Amino acid sequence: MRLSLHRFPRESKVAAVVLGAALLQVGVLAAIGLKSTSDRQEAFARELADNARPVAQNVVAEAAQRVREQEARLGRELAKDDGTSPWVRVQTAMEQHVAPVFQYAYLIDASGRLTDFRRAPYEMQAAGPRDEAARARLAEVLAIEKSDPARALKEARALADALFERPSHDSVAAALALQAGWRAAYAMKDRDAARLLAKTLLARYRSIRADTSPIADSEPMGPAASAVLCGVLYDSLLRPNSNGSEFVDAVIDRRDQAQRLRPLLSDAAYRIEVEECAKLTRDASLLPAKLWTELRTGIEKCDALDQSTERATLPGKTALRTAAAGEDAARFVLDSHWLLTVIPLPQPRAGDPIGVAFVAPPLR
Repeated sequence: MRLSLHRFPRESKVAAVVLGAALLQVGVLAAIGLKSTSDRQEAFARELADNARPVAQNVVAEAAQRVREQEARLGRELAKDDGTSPWVRVQTAMEQHVAPVFQYAYLIDASGRLTDFRRAPYEMQAAGPRDEAARARLAEVLAIEKSDPARALKEARALADALFERPSHDSVAAALALQAGWRAAYAMKDRDAARLLAKTLLARYRSIRADTSPIADSEPMGPAASAVLCGVLYDSLLRPNSNGSEFVDAVIDRRDQAQRLRPLLSDAAYRIEVEECAKLTRDASLLPAKLWTELRTGIEKCDALDQSTERATLPGKTALRTAAAGEDAARFVLDSHWLLTVIPLPQPRAGDPIGVAFVAPPLR
């Protein structure tokens, strides 16, 4: 029976040819017994890389050909003006597997910045009217925080409660009061109070910025509250009958929250959040195996999205903005292994995304 090469995928046949050539060259080198072995080995490595490069380019080209049909289908779906936002249209297309080859999708704003469609970013909350009386009370709390933490905790709670009762209030003052309250509770080793205040802040003001410093340097309240909550719950793991599932949920939420708040965080602040969540995962050896696996899986999903975002940003903001402003889909090859397809979006309203970037691996 004759063996037909047509039964094998093209990539496998090309790889076999390259491998055969490589083995032949190794045999020749061994037979000749060259004196300058290291120099020849380097030359051989360069030659092998040069031979492999066209193979990788051909594979990427074939992958690009395979996704053209899916690109066209996506373009038709996203061009429909059904009254929904571009965010909803992209998410619906992905959920309905309109183009299954694409694993990730990012909206492109007018500046060329990418936003992951599956994790809607927290929109900055309005700080509300500045309340000078509330700020004066807040200053009093901050003044006694270290000298009299018990009183500071009581006053901070009272101030936050008083502000909560108003339909429109100084949200920054309320958030800073909650922060002062949990610091005081920590100083008193009142873990339950610190935990309650942190959860309250996360529920109400996680995307409020402190206005105690210039807006470019200030950061949202959420990361600090998440750090406190995770710290309190981690301490509770050392106690009998601890709720490990609550700790797992808090760490995963912290990591997820950091991704959502990334446009508002500095690079250094984001790295701290990522590193702290990784450390909490490594240190959570007291968790049952099932919960530890759940925690690790949740963190790894966020890490995978970070890696996808890094790939998608390789062309740069200018290139992405230019591609999104065009009329047809544009395609980028990323490190010979990934494809990035940019499809322009209709922009009926100012501020809407101008395009969407889809990421797909060419070798599957």
